[in-house]
Amino acid sequence: FADNLYSGITINSGITLNTDNSVWTNFAKTSGIANYGAVVENKGGTVKITDGNFLENTVVSASDSKVTAYANGGSLYNSNGGTVDIINGTFSGNTLNASNNFSMGRGKAYADGGSLYNNGGTVNITGGTFSGNTVSASVYNQRAEAYADGGSLYNNGGTVNIIGGTFSRNTVNAFASGNRATAYVYGGGLYNNGGEIEITNGTFSGNTVNASGNAYNSTANAYGGGMYKSLDR
Repeated sequence: FADNLYSGITINSGITLNTDNSVWTNFAKTSGIANYGAVVENKGGTVKITDGNFLENTVVSASDSKVTAYANGGSLYNSNGGTVDIINGTFSGNTLNASNNFSMGRGKAYADGGSLYNNGGTVNITGGTFSGNTVSASVYNQRAEAYADGGSLYNNGGTVNIIGGTFSRNTVNAFASGNRATAYVYGGGLYNNGGEIEITNGTFSGNTVNASGNAYNSTANAYGGGMYKSLDR
C-alpha cells in the first residue's frame, strides 16, 4: 500500500478489515470541500490494525464560498458506530489542511484529527506512537472562523480507550486574516468533543498549539497543548 497518491478504502457496516504489519503511506484526499480519512473511512464496520504504519498521508479541503471546508482524519475516519482497534500502530507525518477564502466573508474552515477522527464510534488504542502529525486551518475573509483541533486524534461524541500510547511532537495551527476573523486551536495531542476518553499510562510530550491573525480586529485563541476536553464544540 505504499506510495499511493489516491484516497484509500471505505468500510461499510457489517464489514471487517484486518491488517497486520502493513504500511500505508502517501494516500491523499485533496479534491472537494469535505474530505475524510485519507487511508480508511470506516462507516459502521470494524477495523483491526496490528503493527500498522500510517505515514505521511494527507487530507486537504479548500472552499471559496460560504460552504464550510472540512478536513478530518489524516489517516482514519471512523463514523456510524464503527469500531477501530489499534495495537502498536505508528501514525507519523500525517497532514490536514483546511482553508476558506470566500470574498463575501463569514467563511469557515475545520481541520480535525491529524491521524484519526472518531465521529460517534469506538476506538481502542493499545500501545503505539502518534508523532509528528500536523493540523492546519486558515481563513482569509472578514468575520471568518478557522478551527484546528487534535494534533493526533479528535473524538466527536464517541468513545476512545487508550492504554500506553505515546503522543508526541504533534502540531496544530490556525490562522485568520480578515476584519474580525478568528483563529481557534484546541488540543495539540488530542481533542475530546462531548465524548468519553479513558487514558491509562499514556504519554503526552512536545505537542504544540499555535493560533495567529494578521488583520484589523482579528483574534487568535489556543488551548490545551497536550489535550483539550469540551462538552460541546
